[in-house]
Amino acid sequence: MALNLNEPRVIEWLAQFAIADQPVAKDLLSHFLTVGADDLNLGLRAAVSAIAQEQPGPIALYAERHIRRTNGKPNRLFQETRSKHRRAHGNGPVPVPQGKPYARETGSEGTIATLITGLARAEPQRFLDHPGPDAIRKHKVRSYVVVTDFIGSGRRACANLEGAWQIRSFKSWHSFGLLRFEVVAYSGSLAGIREVERHPSGPRVRIHCGCPVIDDLEPVMRERITDFCRRHAPRKLPDDRTPLGYGNAGALIAFDHGIPNNAPLLLHTDGPNSVPLFPRRSSGLLGSPRKVATRREQIDRSLMNLRQARLALAPRFAGISEQEQQMMLLLTALKRSPRWTLAVSARTQLSVMEVEAMIEQARSAGYVDDKLRPTKAAYEAMTYLKKSSVPPTPLPKTPIEMYCPISLRPPC
Repeated sequence: MALNLNEPRVIEWLAQFAIADQPVAKDLLSHFLTVGADDLNLGLRAAVSAIAQEQPGPIALYAERHIRRTNGKPNRLFQETRSKHRRAHGNGPVPVPQGKPYARETGSEGTIATLITGLARAEPQRFLDHPGPDAIRKHKVRSYVVVTDFIGSGRRACANLEGAWQIRSFKSWHSFGLLRFEVVAYSGSLAGIREVERHPSGPRVRIHCGCPVIDDLEPVMRERITDFCRRHAPRKLPDDRTPLGYGNAGALIAFDHGIPNNAPLLLHTDGPNSVPLFPRRSSGLLGSPRKVATRREQIDRSLMNLRQARLALAPRFAGISEQEQQMMLLLTALKRSPRWTLAVSARTQLSVMEVEAMIEQARSAGYVDDKLRPTKAAYEAMTYLKKSSVPPTPLPKTPIEMYCPISLRPPC
């Protein structure tokens, strides 16, 4: 879903910038992806269910959480015996850490923990809620899955994996092929996903929907938005963040429970002459900026962001089915690189599974080549649909066969 640019707080935020900067600020918000609580729940459920269909045996689910560090190294999540042959034992980690008495905040881990509890209650034989080593042995768990809303830099997800990877029992199970590690997220940046995939445990990362990032925009728009974010960023940058956010990610996504710190700083941090739209990374003050859009509205919006207004407004395009419109949207997104599934998902706001299925259909129809570039047939189809004239009405089809005599009687 997209931000409602007519919401009073959004209008107020845009009005604080100079008139020359307001169109750039609107372009920034028009590419924003907003994820409601229901969308987050359904997306993560679909990704976890995909693991259950592919992987036999029980699955251990853990909500990604903040891991404390000692000497720069993440603390262990499980207990080990102190004998020569160390063995993991005990219960699993607490889903939502208690935190410090003066700073108790609950982030996405609370929402994710509730989702995991619901899955474990619905299918206790398939899903385990934060099990410890004893429960993993008892139920013969074969998948260790870390669940999160967003993978930004990948550092936090890697810390959650490292908390288990340091335990010798987990390394032993993995080496014998008895346990595999996976990370499930609603969305994530490509750099963060690659960072997680490089972890020694060799995790498989599953993403429901790609995240729009500033670097993936068209060159002219990317330069304009980047310059705008730099000019309005705080003069003294916190931590090791850049004007485009932590890890220089430039992520354009917001959830009901907040916005990640990988988003541009001017959106969630006070600037030299501006106040943020998401103060302290909270989306609560926006009220209800998101409206549920139909699939056709999402297709039109994505085409507009891809600078394909002529195709979106063409009568011939409006006359084809929704599935055909999605195919044309996919082919439009594949006209420029990168053509990775995640990048195409971010441009089209289609889920990763939808993009993968549609790419196979496009290959079968001869619309894309081996490098996922649109073929001549694809360009001919898009050119035909862009024409402003209404296609001729086809003759009606009737199943009734016309009568034709096969023999004639002589006249009387």
